[in-house]
Amino acid sequence: MKILHTADIHIREEGDKRWQALEKVIETAKEKGVDYLSISGDLFETDANADNLRPKIRGLFDDTNFNTLIIPGNHDANAYSSGYYFGGNIELLSNDDWSQNVVEDEKAVFIGLSFAEMDAMEFHWQLQRVLEEVNTDLPIVLLYHGELLDASFDRGAFGPEESKRYMPTRLSFFAEANIEYVLAGHFHSNFNVRKYGENGFFIYPGSPVSITSRETGKRQAALIELGEDPGDINLDTFHYQELKIHLNAFDQRDPIQVIEQELDTVDPKAAVLLEISGTITGSEQDMVEKVEELIGEVDVASSEYLFKDISQIVSHPVFDLFEQHLDELSESEEEVSETKREELRQMVIQAMSEVDL
Repeated sequence: MKILHTADIHIREEGDKRWQALEKVIETAKEKGVDYLSISGDLFETDANADNLRPKIRGLFDDTNFNTLIIPGNHDANAYSSGYYFGGNIELLSNDDWSQNVVEDEKAVFIGLSFAEMDAMEFHWQLQRVLEEVNTDLPIVLLYHGELLDASFDRGAFGPEESKRYMPTRLSFFAEANIEYVLAGHFHSNFNVRKYGENGFFIYPGSPVSITSRETGKRQAALIELGEDPGDINLDTFHYQELKIHLNAFDQRDPIQVIEQELDTVDPKAAVLLEISGTITGSEQDMVEKVEELIGEVDVASSEYLFKDISQIVSHPVFDLFEQHLDELSESEEEVSETKREELRQMVIQAMSEVDL
């Protein structure tokens, strides 16, 4: 059995980048020939978005040869009222009675624990109650939306949330229950797997589309083959890409060419978080203007220009004496490596920057 797992798409409107990410996830599930697609919470940004988009989303799931399992997250906790129809081959595991949130396949049992306001011990009690109702002779796969307390995550990794804990849990709860896979949602930043017990895996796939600029790099989904270690799949979806370019005034290359080559590496689906640091010899204003011309069609979400002109320093007699001394050392038995030379040069430039010349 194969499962493609994702969460935290936060769709808001038809056709935008997040909607396109959902389309890409469904397309990937088809390509990989999975039996199930799991979406562990926050498919929608808000309950109101879910209400508006429900009629439009049906068509995305109608033409699929796999089943889709969806649980609510904290953003769309009230979006799945009884009787709502989201499309063919979809199982909404969102009943208030968690013991009913079970899908039994011939190869596995799926349990959906949708988001609710509770602490870790309350969650543990609810989990035990649900397990009393299921066939434990089959492998158990749990869909869950909340925060894993065993790991130290930056608060920004969960998207633009409040500082409170969202249905927190611990790996030990799943180990003692012999749950083989926890298909989790709520952690946006990146694909992250935690192993527990002998063969249990807690899987955060990361958001399949960047929701905030904290979620950088290619987005991913998790691919699970029952009985195997989970793997990740890169998705061709919108994401933020950090591009940090460090210029060196002593580099023989044209700094504009250096920047142009780096900009050429930008993924077409990415919005760039651009940072240019280091040193140049020439007008800072002219450099900024040339960079702005270079950017052209590249989607730059933010830009920081941290480089500085050191023309005054490198033309100073003191710096000239320093360079002569390095040349003399290089010609002697105390030859200075290029790495060491650059390190000493930067130290001198920093020192000279801090005094009036």
